[in-house]
Amino acid sequence: MSIRHSRVVSICAAAIALMGGLVAAAPPAAAAGPHYVEGDAVEPPNTSWYAYASNIGDDADGDLIYAFSTKPLTSTGGDGAGLPDSVTRITGDELDLRNKCVELDGFTAVYRCPVTPSLSPIGINFRIAPDAPDSTTYFGYAFVPSGEDLAEGIQTAQTAGELTSITSGMGSLTVKTSAHAAMNKVEFETPDLNSGSSVHHRLRLQIADEGQLRVGIQSAAGQPTRAIDSRIKLSDIATSAGVDCAGTSLVCHVSPGEQTIDYTVTAASGLNAWRFETSTRYNIYSEEWPLLWDEFSAQSGFAMSGGPLRLNHRLLTHESTGKLQDYQGTGKAAAPFYHPRSGGSGWSTYNAVTKLSPVTEDLDYYGGAAAPAADLRGRGDAVGRDSTGHLWYYHRKFGGWPFSQRTPVGAGWQVYNVLTGGGDVNGDQYTDLLARDAAGVLWLYKGTGSASAPFTARTRIGGGWKTYNRLAGSADLTNDGKPDLLARDAAGVLWLYKGTGNASAPFTARTRIGGGWNTYNALSVVGDLTQDLKPDLVARDSAGVLWLYKGMGNASAPFTARTQVGGGWNAYNTIL
Repeated sequence: MSIRHSRVVSICAAAIALMGGLVAAAPPAAAAGPHYVEGDAVEPPNTSWYAYASNIGDDADGDLIYAFSTKPLTSTGGDGAGLPDSVTRITGDELDLRNKCVELDGFTAVYRCPVTPSLSPIGINFRIAPDAPDSTTYFGYAFVPSGEDLAEGIQTAQTAGELTSITSGMGSLTVKTSAHAAMNKVEFETPDLNSGSSVHHRLRLQIADEGQLRVGIQSAAGQPTRAIDSRIKLSDIATSAGVDCAGTSLVCHVSPGEQTIDYTVTAASGLNAWRFETSTRYNIYSEEWPLLWDEFSAQSGFAMSGGPLRLNHRLLTHESTGKLQDYQGTGKAAAPFYHPRSGGSGWSTYNAVTKLSPVTEDLDYYGGAAAPAADLRGRGDAVGRDSTGHLWYYHRKFGGWPFSQRTPVGAGWQVYNVLTGGGDVNGDQYTDLLARDAAGVLWLYKGTGSASAPFTARTRIGGGWKTYNRLAGSADLTNDGKPDLLARDAAGVLWLYKGTGNASAPFTARTRIGGGWNTYNALSVVGDLTQDLKPDLVARDSAGVLWLYKGMGNASAPFTARTQVGGGWNAYNTIL
């Protein structure tokens, strides 16, 4: 917004300065009455523009006259009077008080807007056409006190480009297309860095239009979305003369010309390998238009070397009210979960719910890009069986709640008394489902990756599984790359069935883990909660206490001694 100072104030200031030899000059008092300032706007096509003059002085009672032109307003009714075809007034009841402005008969694009203390500021809303070209529209304005002749105000508004006062002036709308915005370019010098070290980055800017640049660093596509503030830090920011950044941040006002921004990137020690993106968004418009952010943005990737990247895992719980709760993992064994987030409701319709594999944290896809289908595989799809025996499939998604809308699998699933995720049993990159029938036969439903038909026809694994009252699978507990299965018998002994990777015979003969597991009414192979690349197990006892068994990756001793997570977990019907 530009503020045009009145000539009256300037003359008064000069007179006081001449008296300075006699008395110390006091600053002039603000002029009495209304004092209007206008806004200059820069907008893209297919948006709206509110042309207005705002009163920063005393209350006003009268009319504001607006005159619009395609050229600066320097002659009465003059050259260029009117609006371009690409700028049209918005009318309708939804504009409420703004519809008080009326176009005056006998004039081209001259409007009269009533002004009272309750109607100030007031202006006119316009629509900028989608195909609007680069252009500038001007508007002059003049305030006419109540009871005075409008003719003088009309003439003042139509010539506002020649002389301004505290009650008149000229503003403008400049339309700049995406092609114009693309004239502003950035080149990146963003070398990789090592964990625990620093590196120098530089941005070279070719700027055609004055605007605001925002610079940020976020996870690259396919990397964890978790906050990186404590892991990556920027310092030693230095800019060319035409760049003014806000304090220590990289939100900068940039002037036209060749400009540079330099800074140091430091990575904390002990970090894992991670890919990042330096992103810039350059806005040349008066407002930030989220729908155009992609047009204003540019990215450059860089990598940080370190240990292997470890994804955090999440624990999902199902309560009696039908809601799922989402416990996101912290990666810390002492306190493995953040506070839960409530998820979708309606899950009380199911009498069996299971995940097909451990549920991982979200991955990042900057700018709203869709996650590739391959990146969604094995991230924790789920199924639920309702009271009629129909099975429903929930595909994993990224961003917000972890599941997309359910899709039907089919009927007849009431023949099974146990459903549990198998992970990728046969190594084809799709997660599978295990189901046990009333006769104790275990069946394998291989995943297909298809939204409409997520499983193949079942194949028989074998009989004798009726001896177990709890099955828990879906992850590799023995560090051989193949998902394994846990089974607890009626005596409370827990057994391990190692995966083979062979769909026709997916498990080896069982090995004994140990007894005493009948104290638990829920078991879940939840994935890696402790950032050691080994899946862990959680178990809930009858008192509602949740316990963590850290994975060892060892078939003969797959878990460490238990550690307590906390109480209150008996609020949940199911721990997925």
